[in-house]
Amino acid sequence: MNCGLPASAGSNPFKVSSDGTRIETEAALGSRPSAQEEGARPAQGADAAGQQQPPLELAAYLDALVERVRSLLGDELVGVYLAGSGALGGYRHGRSDVDVAVVARRPLDRAKKDELVAALRHEALPCPARGLELVVYAQGRPLPELNLNTGERIDFVATFDPGTDSLHWFVLDRAIIAQRGLVLTGLPPGEALVRPSEDEILEALATGLQWYRDRPDEPRDDAALNAVRSRAYLETGRWASKAEAVELLLDEVSSSVESRRAQSQDPGR
Repeated sequence: MNCGLPASAGSNPFKVSSDGTRIETEAALGSRPSAQEEGARPAQGADAAGQQQPPLELAAYLDALVERVRSLLGDELVGVYLAGSGALGGYRHGRSDVDVAVVARRPLDRAKKDELVAALRHEALPCPARGLELVVYAQGRPLPELNLNTGERIDFVATFDPGTDSLHWFVLDRAIIAQRGLVLTGLPPGEALVRPSEDEILEALATGLQWYRDRPDEPRDDAALNAVRSRAYLETGRWASKAEAVELLLDEVSSSVESRRAQSQDPGR
């Protein structure tokens, strides 16, 4: 999971090298379902009362994911949470990733992490979205246990000791889930995850913006969307999807334009 950190376009076959914390492979690992490149559309994810629900296109996949996690962790499972665009209402099927957080009661050993990767990677459980970005936390601990990226169109990454690099993405991850994450099973996210302080959130936002400044080759549209969403949080205190944040900016700019037009047409000026 990366809270806006751009994932590279799909690689098939993808690369996998083992350095103790990260897996990457050169071989193609079997056929994969074709991605829906065309006709990307908003998910219909709200119930009759207007409460946000997981996107319908992801329902069966998320049910299967939860069952696999539950079968592996058993009583050690605290909860599974949908984050990112799927929770914030900005999911676009065929274009968006699906972001999931898992919370275990205690830190996991390497063997259990390997089992989770094997059970949840795209080749074992095909992801209908652009890809799965999954983070595993131990209850009461801010640093993640496992970071898994897998899917048709994102590079495969399995990091078994994440958080030592680009820690700010996980701070934002926990902040968004604590405020607007959807419970797929288990405790409310505020009882399962360590909620970051406002100072930690502000530092993470600043670091994230600097991350894009330091990487001019990263897509500027990703940089702009993350900047707009950061601005929306600073103004409202609420985590918005990137689409929502853009709408807020459009409203503000439109209001400024209309105000300037009114001033220019005022004969008394």
